Amino acid sequence: MSEERRVETEVKVRYAETDAQGVVYHGSYVVWFEVGRTEYCEAAGYPYPRMEAEGVQIVVVDLAARFRRPARYGDVVRVATRLATIRSRGCTFAYRVFLPDGGLAVEGETVHVFVDAATGRTIAAPESIRMVLAAFAAVLKRGCRRGDLAARLGGEEFAILLPTTGLVPAALVAERIRRATEWRPLGVSVPVPVTVSVGVASTENLPAPLTAAELLRRADAALYLAKGEGRNRVVSG
Repeated sequence: MSEERRVETEVKVRYAETDAQGVVYHGSYVVWFEVGRTEYCEAAGYPYPRMEAEGVQIVVVDLAARFRRPARYGDVVRVATRLATIRSRGCTFAYRVFLPDGGLAVEGETVHVFVDAATGRTIAAPESIRMVLAAFAAVLKRGCRRGDLAARLGGEEFAILLPTTGLVPAALVAERIRRATEWRPLGVSVPVPVTVSVGVASTENLPAPLTAAELLRRADAALYLAKGEGRNRVVSG
């Protein structure tokens, strides 16, 4: 599973997370891994509270981190999280922490097993968890191309950056994602249809370049049009 199927989370480095040299203490990266993992599970529709309500825990049994460059107090870093593998009794998440200049600070993995919350014993992955996590990764895989970047903005909102892509090709990518998302939610006892509304914006053929914030506002306006027209559709702004 490659980097295109990832969820990104921004973290602003707090003073308490740095050491006497002014760089991020190595243990802080482990906390950020968990932040990214939590966001990934929420984005996949299977947050920790739901797992726990079903009597399941995912317990870390192994962890690896490789340091590349230091992050410092005040930096806003991006934690990119992806589901690397999912097996009968566990799964592995992979992480990359990016600096404000785009450089790589740390990369790592956590290996997990599924545990019965009542007995503390390892169990086979509940079908609901395996289906939700695997299907979410598959939707991102089908929708994104190599070089595209998908990130969670918050709540149920996502953004996908499509470099060197005009409005029409971008709308085609969005439509592919819309169709791929029309699934029956996985891992729930009562199937409920899931749909996605997409707003598309581009810098193509504009008299002046747009800032990232302006481009996002145009996409957001198109998104609201899509919702107003009945949802489950793609609208280009």
